[in-house]
Amino acid sequence: MKNVKIDCGVATITVNAKMHTKPATYSAANMFLERAYVILDGDPDTKIEVTLEPKKEGSDPKQLAGDFMDELIKYEDYHQRAKQTRPIKEAILQRALATNEDSNEIFDLIEDEDIDDPEGIAVPWEETQHEDGKDQ
Repeated sequence: MKNVKIDCGVATITVNAKMHTKPATYSAANMFLERAYVILDGDPDTKIEVTLEPKKEGSDPKQLAGDFMDELIKYEDYHQRAKQTRPIKEAILQRALATNEDSNEIFDLIEDEDIDDPEGIAVPWEETQHEDGKDQ
């Protein structure tokens, strides 16, 4: 790996910011906080230098760097897919939260059944209010 430098048990990885986004790099770095001391440096528009110093003695910094690169690719893919599917997720959420004109249909179904509701939870909010908007 030509973008990885190992020196005195510390791995320094140069991440090309044109290939990997800042959010993916930060997400990958976040995954290593328990295993290594993480330092991010450099220019986020061109290259980011990630320094990983193992917290556990005897840890292989080369293995740590390889694992970091795997996580970086995983999070880059995740962020790209999240970006691509965002309009679909927003449309689904909008539809789920849209006001339904027949919302009292549910309460009609509840009234048809003999349900024990001592708390009055199944009563529509509108029925619990006075005309001036205060609770009954």
